[in-house]
Amino acid sequence: MVVIVFFFLFFKEHIENLIKSLKIYKINKKNIKKNILNLIQINLNKNKRYDHLFRVAVNSKMISVSLRKRLKLKKKFSLKLINYKRVEAEYKNLKYKKIISYLKINKKQKTITTMPMGYSYGLSIVNSHLVAGSTVVLNNKTVIDKNFWNVIKKYKVNSFGGVPEFYEYLKRINFEKYITKSIKYLTQAGGKLEEKTLGYFGKICKKNKVKFYVMYGQAEASPRMTYLKWEKFFSKINSIGKPLKGYKIKLVDKNRKVINKTNTKGEIMFSGRNVSLGYAKNFNDLTKDDENKRTLFTGDLAIRDRENYLYIVGRKDRIIKLFGKRFDLDDIENFFKSKGIKAKCKFNNSKIILNLPLNSNTESEINSLSNFLGINRNFIIANKNLNRSFKDYSINEQSKSIF
Repeated sequence: MVVIVFFFLFFKEHIENLIKSLKIYKINKKNIKKNILNLIQINLNKNKRYDHLFRVAVNSKMISVSLRKRLKLKKKFSLKLINYKRVEAEYKNLKYKKIISYLKINKKQKTITTMPMGYSYGLSIVNSHLVAGSTVVLNNKTVIDKNFWNVIKKYKVNSFGGVPEFYEYLKRINFEKYITKSIKYLTQAGGKLEEKTLGYFGKICKKNKVKFYVMYGQAEASPRMTYLKWEKFFSKINSIGKPLKGYKIKLVDKNRKVINKTNTKGEIMFSGRNVSLGYAKNFNDLTKDDENKRTLFTGDLAIRDRENYLYIVGRKDRIIKLFGKRFDLDDIENFFKSKGIKAKCKFNNSKIILNLPLNSNTESEINSLSNFLGINRNFIIANKNLNRSFKDYSINEQSKSIF
């Protein structure tokens, strides 16, 4: 038996796990933890900037500590990070018990990947099925590729999930034409889906006896937090449902005082053991204690009806979500500022709307922003008018929900 621990993830927790592993082999010498930390410190050059994987392996005969070079990226690989914050999640949160129970995921089920595993929702789908012993079909095709649907037929896939833009594409290609008898349910998260699109899929799913689950969550809560039962899909359309069992959601005002009145807008305050410990911006931050105290102030604004169903109505800040990615509208405006262009932007109906100076080349700037953000240019609209009032760009009008 070999126990492998990657220290760059959770240093403090992994050291403890290492000591536990040593006890399994009856290695329980005095000051062993101190000696191991000294050994690591001695072998690291403080003046050197490392870009390696730190590995510790334990067996009955030895403790192996090593640094391994990272694999070189492919020439065509590209990555953009905008105000990136590393989210720490407690290990036990990765067991996905609640979502497995709710969706009744079992060993017989098969799902297919439709999102990058670097995206929390996509990773959640993969991990929840692997934990349940299900089959995960790895896929790199899009829904407009015939091979995507051929793979679903070949392996008799039972379910898949997607963000709003994913379902918009399914609608454009006439989803009903491709649906198979093996598909039993679909999941949607990563942002608000328009009511017309929800109605479109609801009608098709009901006709073909397929369940459609609307969900809500954030990466900081690893990551699914609420769900809407299929039985309530039509009567509670546009709702993100209720919290998963064991979790709590309260709406709070700007002073973080709990709002008990129905149909009153407030920020979603989420509580549960799945809430991350906090943000890590550097290596030293990994040793911090639980900063969130199992409570997450999401920044999303919502209302609650008389039956306690939640409805997202906006955002506190200027963070938006498109194609499952988070973007800060301030970063976009600063991007244009760095080019000497004064720009204002907002987010509406799943599109970034730019307001540019009268002498701007809108097509050129749309392409520029599309490349910068790595998103489809069709989701960017540019207007040449900076003389108008910008009252409609207020924070409260950001129509966005974070997964």
